[in-house]
Amino acid sequence: MSSQPSGSSSERIVVNWLTGQVNYDQWKRKPANAIIKATLCSEIQSILISNGITHESIHNIQGQIAHLHKNYKQRKGRAMFVYFNELDPSFLNDTDVEHVLNVRSGHASMTVLNLMHQEHENVEVAEDDDETGEESKDKDDKEIEEVDRQVVARYLSAATTVGNNCPSKRAHTNIDKSLFEFMKRSSDLERKKIERVERQLKFETKIQSRWLEIEERQIVVKEKNAEICKRKLDLDEREIALEQDKIQIDKSRTQIQHAEMLKGL
Repeated sequence: MSSQPSGSSSERIVVNWLTGQVNYDQWKRKPANAIIKATLCSEIQSILISNGITHESIHNIQGQIAHLHKNYKQRKGRAMFVYFNELDPSFLNDTDVEHVLNVRSGHASMTVLNLMHQEHENVEVAEDDDETGEESKDKDDKEIEEVDRQVVARYLSAATTVGNNCPSKRAHTNIDKSLFEFMKRSSDLERKKIERVERQLKFETKIQSRWLEIEERQIVVKEKNAEICKRKLDLDEREIALEQDKIQIDKSRTQIQHAEMLKGL
């Protein structure tokens, strides 16, 4: 996977990554797997960091991709979203997503980027066409979205407190602090998600192991029952043989007694 050019926006990098056929196939493959998507977002996050963009969490990247799918379809045939003027042919031919190009510029205008950020607040995190109600409905995602909205509100409030509409030094400090708190909380929530998934996997593995043990024990019991039945049949056969021998002995005794009686006469 090639690295993105220096100075690229996070949206441009995410779109460039998504236009790779292998990447796109992995992202859209069914059934949906939250762990795989988190891993892919981690890969995108590494590319962002290598380009000097360190504030995007895995959660935010998932939201951006969900936002791209949603808005490409909503803006079909209307040049309202601008990303770049060169797309991978495999992505252009994809029937799942519609693209709107701007031949004049390869980057998004500030108006469009602002629109994207505003609409991004209302996009559920793990929402995709085939994932409605999956990861986006859990408690952690709602908490992250709430923190995201709080950070944006603080930023806008701080940016308008001075006459020239530029943030003051204090506002910058508050913004940095809010972003740090947001990143820390997002990181903690991502870690808790991973720990929860690990616990679930351990639990499922333990349950499977127990079922295997039970099945093995059942097999052993069946084998022992079969062995007991075989021994019982052997005993029955021996009893029958003994009865036959007893009958033969009684018959021989009777013959001997009869012969002695004849001899006495």
